[in-house]
Amino acid sequence: MTVGQQLDISSTVSGGLPKPLPDDVSKTYDVSSNWDCGPCCTGSLITLTLEAEEVVLNSENCMESKSKRLPYGELGSVDQSKNACGCYNIGGESIGTVSPGWGSLKELPEMLAILATLKHRQQQRGDQGQIQRTENLERKIDAIIQHFRIQLPDVLDTDEAPGAISMKR
Repeated sequence: MTVGQQLDISSTVSGGLPKPLPDDVSKTYDVSSNWDCGPCCTGSLITLTLEAEEVVLNSENCMESKSKRLPYGELGSVDQSKNACGCYNIGGESIGTVSPGWGSLKELPEMLAILATLKHRQQQRGDQGQIQRTENLERKIDAIIQHFRIQLPDVLDTDEAPGAISMKR
């Protein structure tokens, strides 16, 4: 395996990825790495909060304090990997990678729980979720049209927005 190669770390734990947190539950995880030593060698305190609509990454050390908020739909890829030292990591280009504790098998269940929730909420709130909501809305509109036996015009007025039905008589 090469350094940074993507690896399905969920296969390391029996049963694969755990169930994600319910959509209305927020949880904060300490994802500070024991390998990360800050400029003053006091280390960094890094927390990842999975809120209902956003993920919040807070990083604090003796030099600075940073906070990054991202809606789940803007996360980009959320991946899992194992580095050259054998440590497990999760994350992506938008939030960076995190490896709580020593990134060992001991921390792996917590990392997989974070990963499962990130992936689930990303799918629900991102482009994929928007497509699913639009398809559900279209099915409901079709059911209303059928129920009330509404006759749609055969020809749409081309002066209107694409797909819009003209109300002119």
